Amino acid sequence: MDSARGSHLSYRLQHEILERAVPVNLVKSYLERRVPPPPGIDLTVAVNHLVLRQEPWILEAEHVAFCLSYRGEWLESARLRGFLERVLSSPSCRKIVSSSEAAQRNILRYLNCEGFAEKLVVVPFALPVKPFIRARRDNGSVKLLFVGSINLPGRFYDRGGMQVLESFRILRQRYPDIELVVRSEVPAEVRSQFGGLPGLQILDSPIPAAAVEAEYSSADIFLSPGDHTPWSSILEAMSYELPVVATDVFANGELVRNGETGFLVPMANARRREPHKDEVEGLVEKVSTLVQDAPLRQKMGRASRREVEKGAHSIGHRNKKLRDVLVEATAGAPVAGA
Repeated sequence: MDSARGSHLSYRLQHEILERAVPVNLVKSYLERRVPPPPGIDLTVAVNHLVLRQEPWILEAEHVAFCLSYRGEWLESARLRGFLERVLSSPSCRKIVSSSEAAQRNILRYLNCEGFAEKLVVVPFALPVKPFIRARRDNGSVKLLFVGSINLPGRFYDRGGMQVLESFRILRQRYPDIELVVRSEVPAEVRSQFGGLPGLQILDSPIPAAAVEAEYSSADIFLSPGDHTPWSSILEAMSYELPVVATDVFANGELVRNGETGFLVPMANARRREPHKDEVEGLVEKVSTLVQDAPLRQKMGRASRREVEKGAHSIGHRNKKLRDVLVEATAGAPVAGA
């Protein structure tokens, strides 16, 4: 518990204090600009990070703002946007890789891309397919799974934890045997409000990887009604053959094909601590559809796994696109002075 509190304090110190004062990620880039790369390196791949040295490099960015800071307001500075445009237009920067069409749209939205438009490319995020055996429950109940974070404070709200619990309260009245597992840090005030709900299990402390896998393999529906796209948790759920009910935000629609691998629900309220009635009703409606229609649930689950196994978010597809990027990025002449 002490280490968890220390992690929370460290996160808040950086996110709430340091990143309000300075664009932390940009400062890191400046501090590293005189550190030479290891010998024999032909190309640097920088994730959410600018390389300010004179050497060939590519940028892989979830959001262009992350090159400055994980607080998006730094992108409102015209001076910093101009700086980004100059760095990305330089001959040293060979490619700018986005993990989604949504991420690439953000680059086009916030920056003048005339100097580097030909460098933009989308390489979808992917995860290895999970080998598993579907766990069957004797009571025939439907199990919902929600995954947040046990390490980072506030992620319970960001990932839609309140919406999940409010929806489950209603669903439990309709379907007395339905179950919900919450794998997340849960604030004390929320636990006191919902902790007594029948069918609810909260896992908010570290557990072995095998136990986490058991929760995925025994679940029937995965819930992700957050205000952003949690790539790894959604794709992991899909690899376990789970249909996903998610909010229609950022790149969720690229992961979850509405009506095929799950359902998308409009996000009605940016203030995630106060779940909006329309959003809760949307979750209840889509989950109810899947609870009542087991063949549809299973069909969507199989389609989810195929997407991770052979589709746009498979390792094979990502590796092919990434190989093309690396070949093109290393084909040019060395940067002068590198």
